[in-house]
Amino acid sequence: DESVRKDMVKLVNKRKEEAKVSIRNVRRDGNDAARKQKEAGDIAEDQMHTIEKKIQELTDEYCKKADEMATTKEKEVMQV
Repeated sequence: DESVRKDMVKLVNKRKEEAKVSIRNVRRDGNDAARKQKEAGDIAEDQMHTIEKKIQELTDEYCKKADEMATTKEKEVMQV
């Protein structure tokens, strides 16, 4: 049963990495949208930087949450 738990932990880590990749993809899309708005003249340069900073803060927050959730699940899975 230990090997089954280890396999589950590997799966948890795989899902965590997939979640973090998805989060980073959303960050890229958001940053691209902000840059396009700036190029179109809809927002100023400083607004674009503010938006990018906020997007980065949210990215960091949700990557941290994914790490925390994975750690909690690993502990739960490894308990006998």
